[in-house]
Amino acid sequence: MLKRILVGVDKSEGARTALAWAATVGQSTGAEVIVASTVADAEVASAGDPALGGLRRVVLEGDPRFALAQAGIDEDADLIVAGSSGISWYPAIHTDHVAHHLVCHADRAVAIVPQGSPPVPVSCAVLAIDGSPGSRAAVDWLAAEEASMTSKVIVLYSLAAALPDRVQPAPMLPLATEEDLHAWAQPLAQRGIEVSTLYTSDEPVSAICAAAGPLEGSTVVIGGRPVDDRHPLRLGQVGLRLLSKATRPVIVVPPVA
Repeated sequence: MLKRILVGVDKSEGARTALAWAATVGQSTGAEVIVASTVADAEVASAGDPALGGLRRVVLEGDPRFALAQAGIDEDADLIVAGSSGISWYPAIHTDHVAHHLVCHADRAVAIVPQGSPPVPVSCAVLAIDGSPGSRAAVDWLAAEEASMTSKVIVLYSLAAALPDRVQPAPMLPLATEEDLHAWAQPLAQRGIEVSTLYTSDEPVSAICAAAGPLEGSTVVIGGRPVDDRHPLRLGQVGLRLLSKATRPVIVVPPVA
């Protein structure tokens, strides 16, 4: 179950949205919410925001991209939460963006909360899988952590995944039928989570957004890929486009080392 949520806060409206979402998830799950901000943002971040009431705070030193990721390790956080700037990250990727750096490099699960996301408890998770080790890590993370967040998960697989995302640094298991999705979802079902499956030929980002968008309180969960010389980023083009298009929070789970 979720025990600690670390949320990065600065002067932006996106950070306030992320804080409100993290505080709501913390309240509904019983997880401790820790607020992290740089020295420059600490005073602004603590002024007049009711979501901060009673939350522990830590001050980051140095570059927030690296400091927030390290704080996730130091605080043993199960989830790092950051807000979206509202700038489309694809195809013009802003590599100095804190949220982008976190999803591509952090060793903890990272939730990116888009602007406008309502601060409501998670009612359903849309888990998008592709047969990769990263997808398996996302399933295992959900089975361990998500059981305290929601009792419903939609497992989605798209046959139309873009070719570059299929050139993975690790082998991918075939998902030929909807029964294969049920097999992948077994760890969730064994935890008493209500599981449904969606096997589609639609373009993956559109399919994910269509599944999650109408559901109030939904969250999208995807797995990252191992980082190496050929693949320096944890997300491929589908993951990056999803972050720029999603209207619901997106959780990126790193692969198991």
